[in-house]
Amino acid sequence: MQLYELSKSELTVDRVRSMLPDSDAGIRKAIPLVQEMVAVVRTRSERAETRAAVVLGATGILSGIVVSFASYLKDPDINGWFFFSGLFFATIVFLIKAILFGLRAIDAFKGLELSPEAGIEMSGMTERDAERAELAYKVWEYYHLLFVSNSRLYHSQRSLKNLALAVVTLVLTALCTLFFTLKGPKLHLGWEIVVVLAAIFTAITADVLIEKVSKFWKWNE
Repeated sequence: MQLYELSKSELTVDRVRSMLPDSDAGIRKAIPLVQEMVAVVRTRSERAETRAAVVLGATGILSGIVVSFASYLKDPDINGWFFFSGLFFATIVFLIKAILFGLRAIDAFKGLELSPEAGIEMSGMTERDAERAELAYKVWEYYHLLFVSNSRLYHSQRSLKNLALAVVTLVLTALCTLFFTLKGPKLHLGWEIVVVLAAIFTAITADVLIEKVSKFWKWNE
């Protein structure tokens, strides 16, 4: 079994060390290479965290606009109230999902760093064993950082998608409000209820459906 096939709980330092080759020269050459890979994946993870933080900030700004727009829906007797409420509800759901995914992206890094005990353990080893232990620790660190980086990328992308969908639904709500205010066509209650149900379904499943039917928003490509 290859290292990348192991789960996070199965990937221990001892497991990595047992799978290292016997060649001392190969071990020495691999250490700087793996160290560079660790730096790359750490940078990737930090960028995903930064993106999630930016999305959360933008979500906060958009939430303020949503709150101010809510005052328009106080009167249930306005033309198209159910229609507007459905779109408005979808906007709120997208915002909540954007916040939750953003928080997951920021929270994913806890408890996955090497402890100083690794250095203490290596100080009592022979040079050969210390080199093998160093490589094992670096490989372990790389794969655990990779788990974190992938998790952060996934959740930050989901957060960004839901924020974009929240903007779309809010703009659509504003345009429809303007249209029905100026033109004044009377909406049938049955159609309004259909729109509300469609908006609720879309708000819950839109990001998943988009990933399945479109390559534009697939986070891992």
